[in-house]
Amino acid sequence: MDKITRKTSFGQWFSPINLQLFEETVKTLKVDYYTKKLKTDSFLKLLLFAQLQEVESLHELSDCLFDDQLQKGIDLDSISISQLSRRLNGINPDLFQRLFLAENYFRLLKMMDSKGNELHLITNRFDLSAEEISEMYMFFKWIKQHLSIKKFYGQSEWAIQNQVFIALIVFCLHVLVQLETRSKRKTLQISRYLRAALWKPAHIWLRKIEGKAIP
Repeated sequence: MDKITRKTSFGQWFSPINLQLFEETVKTLKVDYYTKKLKTDSFLKLLLFAQLQEVESLHELSDCLFDDQLQKGIDLDSISISQLSRRLNGINPDLFQRLFLAENYFRLLKMMDSKGNELHLITNRFDLSAEEISEMYMFFKWIKQHLSIKKFYGQSEWAIQNQVFIALIVFCLHVLVQLETRSKRKTLQISRYLRAALWKPAHIWLRKIEGKAIP
């Protein structure tokens, strides 16, 4: 059996993320310094799962861990709602922001609109000025069109930023598998196939994306 056959579809999906580099960053920032149970790597996978499955609350997310396949996939058997809330509100968004920017060659720009509001724009165009980019598209319009955030799990600034960066990472993982498989499927279809085959062997999901028959 090859590596893809041994992996679940979920494991194959987030495999482009450099977990070793992520764990090194976690150690450098001492994010897990006082954490005994909900380590940041497990929390990352759980949040990716929540974004993918469009889980609407931390209460629902905690209940999802009743699934033993999810427990195995993220190396966590159970967690309380209060623990989830503390982690989401306590992790500096710089961690997930670094992960997002490390995995993608994008520019993160900050600028003010005509009403004095600060806008955050993300682009892979390095040949244009910030002013030219702002005239082409706006970051929050892009979020509305491409990211699926049914409901924010927390109300603090950090909690919201963490969830937005997780949504960005999920979207980029869909795009990566779309490019790697040269699939003509839309990212929405790729996401639906992944949810349906989450714990099945990865080759089943990949063949579905590629439009090939499943043996």
